[in-house]
Amino acid sequence: MSFRLRLTLFAAAAIAVTVTASSAALWIVARHELLGQVDSALVTQAHDGHPSPFSRTFTELIRPDGDRTGDALPVTKQMTAVATGKGGQYFSEANVKATNGEEFHLREFVAPLQEGGAIVTAQDLAQTDSTLSRIKLWIVLIGGIAIALAAALAAFVA
Repeated sequence: MSFRLRLTLFAAAAIAVTVTASSAALWIVARHELLGQVDSALVTQAHDGHPSPFSRTFTELIRPDGDRTGDALPVTKQMTAVATGKGGQYFSEANVKATNGEEFHLREFVAPLQEGGAIVTAQDLAQTDSTLSRIKLWIVLIGGIAIALAAALAAFVA
């Protein structure tokens, strides 16, 4: 293998690793920012108790004795622990199947209530998931083109 070919392959590999790492970091930051916005909305809803009529947001109250009011969300052991005063607030994600067969990918916020029990606020992540899918598509497309152009330029220069 000639020195020129080795140099070209090395440069192309270095650029590919850099573009891939940058793309992964970009996707992680985008996901974090989008979920941060959802988390803020869930906390606000938990404190206000009034969901927006335009969002696909659900709220359920769990009493320490296990009684529940509001939207029928699946209750986990961790949620029950918060309702009985044995746990603190947290965020989680869940895939839930409705009685009509429709599936939801939910982001949930669970927090203890001062008077006992817990509040669970959840938001459908369909729009967030769709946005992340589009971002991923563009990252892969632009990253692939950048790697191909960089490899071609490395071959031309070497």
